[in-house]
Amino acid sequence: MKQAPHDLRDYLFDELTAVERADVESYLAAEPAAREELSRLRMTCEAVKALPAEEPPRRIAFVSDKIFEPSLAARALRWLRLDGPRFALGMSALLAVLFVGLWATEPRLTVAADGWTVAFGPAPTAVEPTPVVVPQPQPALDEARVRALFEEVAAASEARQRQAAEEMVRTASAETRAELKGDIQAAQEDMLSGLRIVQGNYDKLFKELTQVAVAR
Repeated sequence: MKQAPHDLRDYLFDELTAVERADVESYLAAEPAAREELSRLRMTCEAVKALPAEEPPRRIAFVSDKIFEPSLAARALRWLRLDGPRFALGMSALLAVLFVGLWATEPRLTVAADGWTVAFGPAPTAVEPTPVVVPQPQPALDEARVRALFEEVAAASEARQRQAAEEMVRTASAETRAELKGDIQAAQEDMLSGLRIVQGNYDKLFKELTQVAVAR
């Protein structure tokens, strides 16, 4: 079989000019083997067109995806480098705002016959109490016990903060350990300052409460 003047696939897909198509048709008329090859190409194209269309996958997963995926230790180290200091600073700022708010609102504790009352703001003008014919029993006040409970809660909170700080310092990388420790110490100092403010307010309230109880 002689060589075709042009590619039979171009002839089948109608990609030749009129002159080129005429040359190929003359070639096909003289070569039965070429006609059989063209017939096979046409049948193949029709079979391919008859297949249902399939949507290509949106993403092809590669074996290397799992290899280059960051490990748990790398993700934890990244959190300590970026999110850990931010979390500590945010918590210290929140505690500072909380303690300043408590100090600014001046909470007051009032003892009445029906229980305890907590009020905020400056103390109202003292009003002469109405004489009571039958004295009502007042709840017993134990300053030592209340102070001990307060100190126990403060010590437990400080111990938890210190333990969390030491754990974070142990697990932090060598590059960020000093900076992270300084931020944590600053947060602890802010918390201790807030606790001192709260304790001072507590002493003030307790004195007021004692004066009210003595007056009654």
